[in-house]
Amino acid sequence: MSTVHAEHSSASTLRRMARDPRCVAGVLGCIVIVALALIGPAVAPFDPAAFVGPAFSPPSGGVPLGTDHLGRDVLTVTLNGGTAFLAQGIGGAALALAAGLIFGIAAAISARPVRGALAFAMDSMVIVPQILLSLVVIAAFGASPTTLVIAVGLGQTMPTARVIRAAALRVAHEDYYLAALAIGENPVQRVFREILPGIAPTVLVELGVRLTASFVAIASLSFLGFGGGSIEWGRMIHDNQGGLAIQPWATIVPVVLIAVFLLSVHLVRDGAARALAEAMRR
Repeated sequence: MSTVHAEHSSASTLRRMARDPRCVAGVLGCIVIVALALIGPAVAPFDPAAFVGPAFSPPSGGVPLGTDHLGRDVLTVTLNGGTAFLAQGIGGAALALAAGLIFGIAAAISARPVRGALAFAMDSMVIVPQILLSLVVIAAFGASPTTLVIAVGLGQTMPTARVIRAAALRVAHEDYYLAALAIGENPVQRVFREILPGIAPTVLVELGVRLTASFVAIASLSFLGFGGGSIEWGRMIHDNQGGLAIQPWATIVPVVLIAVFLLSVHLVRDGAARALAEAMRR
């Protein structure tokens, strides 16, 4: 019964999102940026490592966006830099959500001593700035794409876990969950049959939050010089900021693309939150 209700609630939420113009605009913006990142390497005019002119050359017929700090075509580097940026951001968000689900649900339905220990850990870790925790991980293990994803994911695990714990606690007090507990369902069954369907809308909204936070963290770390690759939108901003006054396109273009993507994710997230609130009121 709870699963059917959760599926109906999720479908209702999606229908409301589809009727929200801002949410639709956000979805379209995300599709455009993702398509650019995926198709870009195939349509780039040059090899991304090729030197096509002097550093920070202005736009011309052969290089419509000019060259970067190494003399590479800005358009080519931009078209090739989106894949790494999106992959790292999505990877960080996925890691944070997966770990947050495990910790959050465990903190909601485990035995009281375990619940208390996990709640204390979440409350303690959440006060540590995420960027600081990420920098510690990178300093310890080096700046590679994998390390960057892990650092960003770990930095967001505990805030995610707190949200999941609150949602799971509400489900744990529902009659259908108590009935499942009374008839002897094991913890794994209760998680998959009762908890996860009941918190699915909250997980959807939290995914949007984590995606935004992950991409901001990836861009920030790359801007600080801790990016996991030399061809990536955040790293482009860091590497080309010195030539902003003479060749701004090498910096402005990745900034605009990142801003459009983050705004689009934000619109989708807000649309999901509004739709969820309406669904819960009915």
